Amino acid sequence: MAHEPDPMTRVSLAALVGRLLLASVACVGVLALVLAVGPAGGGDTASLPLDLTPRHLVVVAVIGGVFAFVAVAVGLLLRAVRDARRFEREAAGEVHHLRGDLAAAELVLRSEATLVISWDPTGGATLLAHALDGAPRELDQLMRFSLWLEPASAARLTAELDTMFRDGEAATFMVRTVDGVPIEAACRVHGGRAFLRLREAAGERLRYAELQRQFEMISTDSTRNRAVLDTLPYLVWFLDEAGKISWANAAYVAAVDAARLDEVLEGQLELLERRDRAALHAELTQRGGVDERAGSSDVTVRQRVHMIIDGERRAFDLVAVAQDGTTTLFASDVAALEAAEGELSRQSAANEGTLDRVSTAVAIFGADQRLTFHNEAYARLWALGASLLDEKPRDRELLDHLRHAGVLPDTGNFRKWRDRLLSTYRSRQPHEDFWHLPD
Repeated sequence: MAHEPDPMTRVSLAALVGRLLLASVACVGVLALVLAVGPAGGGDTASLPLDLTPRHLVVVAVIGGVFAFVAVAVGLLLRAVRDARRFEREAAGEVHHLRGDLAAAELVLRSEATLVISWDPTGGATLLAHALDGAPRELDQLMRFSLWLEPASAARLTAELDTMFRDGEAATFMVRTVDGVPIEAACRVHGGRAFLRLREAAGERLRYAELQRQFEMISTDSTRNRAVLDTLPYLVWFLDEAGKISWANAAYVAAVDAARLDEVLEGQLELLERRDRAALHAELTQRGGVDERAGSSDVTVRQRVHMIIDGERRAFDLVAVAQDGTTTLFASDVAALEAAEGELSRQSAANEGTLDRVSTAVAIFGADQRLTFHNEAYARLWALGASLLDEKPRDRELLDHLRHAGVLPDTGNFRKWRDRLLSTYRSRQPHEDFWHLPD
């Protein structure tokens, strides 16, 4: 960098020139005074050496002052020339260093797949370097980011550039080309100019780009999934590692009479009663779903709970899934189902009481072919003990027991007869069979 002359040097030179001018003027003044006093004192001008008249002395004094001034001016000029040559040599050396730095910078830029664009204060753009594969070569095409960047990346880059131009804020972030190549983008303002540097991600930058890509995908999936959960009529809410509500869907927010999700999070508005929460936490802990030291493993717990919604105590089927220290809860309203189950249970009890009083033997087997009901007439008909019937045996087991007891009809091929009888479980049509029992 070229050096400016020292301000003190300029001041001293100006003072020296001023003193020389004053000395010259003073010399002329003294001579004029001597000449003026000489004749007035009655002196004889003929006594002056070399027969010099006063006019001659004035001329000599003026010429002497001029020569003195010229000599000093020449000296100052030589000194200025010497200083200028020194400044020129220093400036040439600085230019040499700057050219070396510029060459090194160009070498660095060319050693990587890098693209650099600069904007001057008037907004004019200049392409300083371009070694980035997959990007247009022309500046006007290059500035149309949507042509060669992914839509989200093009929008992000445009927004960051607008922020840089408006606020001067620097930013470094990742974008991707339409071919999926990760690119590191850096926006900077320096010396009144704005710069955009794009370079292909490699090494640590590439790993960072992949992590950022994964984070963006997870964030997008999370946003999409929460939007879907918001449309469900079921209650859905998340608990963090501390057991506090971290998110809830719209149905849950409405169930706790909150206007916004923020109210639920700030007030930690719970629907589960304290004892139900304690029982759920205890079961998750017992099954390894909650481990404060080692995090959480995938554990699913299902419970029937009751919660107060709109002032009414209602039944819900609750599913809690613990994973990685957090818990996701789903609750579906089964109040109508519970009422139907209660009514069905009451009707079944009434029917069983009625069937138990009739003299016809009646037995009911479930879909798994196990005995679910029998009346007293059925037990008496086959002389079956209470211990066997209380075990809820399968139909096959009962038939085998009755065959060994010798109370079944003679069928010739018992196995074939039994299999044909049991095949009725797979039929939707009613089946009627007549047995001729032995005496």
